[in-house]
Amino acid sequence: QKMVEVVTDLCQRSSTFSKQCVVLCILGVGEGLCDLEIQVQAVRCLSAFCEAVGPRFVFDRLFKIMKEHEHSKVVSEGLAWMATAVEDFGLSDIILKDVIDFCKEVGLQSNASAIRSATLNLIGVLYKFVGPDIGAFLDDVKPELHSGLDAE
Repeated sequence: QKMVEVVTDLCQRSSTFSKQCVVLCILGVGEGLCDLEIQVQAVRCLSAFCEAVGPRFVFDRLFKIMKEHEHSKVVSEGLAWMATAVEDFGLSDIILKDVIDFCKEVGLQSNASAIRSATLNLIGVLYKFVGPDIGAFLDDVKPELHSGLDAE
C-alpha cells in the first residue's frame, strides 16, 4: 500500500516521470487493482500515470498485462478502471480502435462474467463519446453478444 502511494506521489510531483518509470511500476499497480487493501491507491496511481505520460501509453501497457494475466479480477478491474479513465480523460489521447479490439479479443471472449460485464460497461462509456457510430467497430461480434451490447 505504501509503495503504491510513494509511486503515485513521485509521479505527481516529478516533472520528469517518464514512460520507463511507468513500465517499471505498472505491473504491480495493475495487480493492485484486485487487492481491496490497495485498490483505491492503485486507481489513483494509474490516473497519475495518465496525467504524466498520457492515457494512450497507460492503456497500451495495461492491454499487454491483461492479455497475459492469469487472474481474471486483474482484467475485470483493469477494464473498470479504463471506463473511468475514458470518462475522466476523454478519447483525444486514446486510440479507439485499440480499445475496441481489446474488448472484442479479450473481454467479450472471456468465460468470466465479471470480465464480460466490465467490457460491456467500457463499451457503454465509449458509446457516450462516439455515439451509434461505434457499431461499425462491432459488426464482427458474435450475434449472441449483440444483445448485451445493445442493452449497455
